[in-house]
Amino acid sequence: EIYGQSGRLKVSCYDFDGLECFPTTGFSGDMRNRLRRIASTAKELPRALCKMRQGGDFIASYRAEWSHFSDVIRRNIPLECTLEDGVQALRVVLAAARSASTKQPVKLSAITA
Repeated sequence: EIYGQSGRLKVSCYDFDGLECFPTTGFSGDMRNRLRRIASTAKELPRALCKMRQGGDFIASYRAEWSHFSDVIRRNIPLECTLEDGVQALRVVLAAARSASTKQPVKLSAITA
């Protein structure tokens, strides 16, 4: 989970509906969010069942990553992810690790990678 001034982002790579955004004024268990989640799950269920038979989004992300990597090598196309993308991802991980060890929020601006 990532908390920001405008809300919270929750990601689960194991669930087909594992991306949730919450404003700072709401929380995941309130009735409005629960109803929205049920409606979203019902809408996405047919697509999700098909994907789950093939390993789900988690496996699909690795397949797409390796497919792109092989295309980069074979067809000499540019990488979709830049070095700067990697640096920013590392900053998020370092902030999360510091937050977990100190039990305090950590601002990304405080992290240098």
